[in-house]
Amino acid sequence: MCTRPPHRRRYSLAVLVFAATIAGPATARSAAAPVPVPVPLPITLPAPLGDSPQQAPDSTATSQSAPATAKKISVAATPSLRNAIVTEINRIRRAHHLRALRVSTALVQAGTEHARALATAGLFTHSWPDGKLFPTWIRAFYPSSGYRGWSAGENLLWSVPSLTSRNAVQQWLDSPVHRHVLLLPAWREIGVGTVRAVGAPGSYGGQDVDLAAAEFGARTR
Repeated sequence: MCTRPPHRRRYSLAVLVFAATIAGPATARSAAAPVPVPVPLPITLPAPLGDSPQQAPDSTATSQSAPATAKKISVAATPSLRNAIVTEINRIRRAHHLRALRVSTALVQAGTEHARALATAGLFTHSWPDGKLFPTWIRAFYPSSGYRGWSAGENLLWSVPSLTSRNAVQQWLDSPVHRHVLLLPAWREIGVGTVRAVGAPGSYGGQDVDLAAAEFGARTR
């Protein structure tokens, strides 16, 4: 008699922050020291963390066995999970004596559409599937024009099997770079997008996965 090992939850994470401001230095801790031109915060894009997704068989193995039936891909937003993650992020921020963040409809749309696009394309990246980098595509949802200070950041996560708000936020807290983004004092707004993808292709190995994209922002006039 053999005993199967317990199923191990799989996560993968990524983080990015970008800012342009004329209100202060790149770290944007205060607006007390203006500078004459926008100062971009260097983009931080560490490799995703966690186990690698299940890989498809190589060509040799495929030629020796019957081809697997492709799963139909479906992607749907999960607003209850989205709202729970926002609540949990604000709970953690208050516990660290930081302000709670206002929900921005623009950032919610940005996170939802990015998560949906990534799941559909089978990609896990801060860029849009068409190659647009984060500082470009995020402005289509969260414009910087008309503001003297603008900053935005993103934490990404995908999980097999299902994701909860507590374990999503805990995974970000356990990674120093993601924790830094989540607990930045400068943020004022947040929008989280979450989707459930059935048969997600590419990086997700055809698995059923949950994706979360947490978008952080701050704008000053």
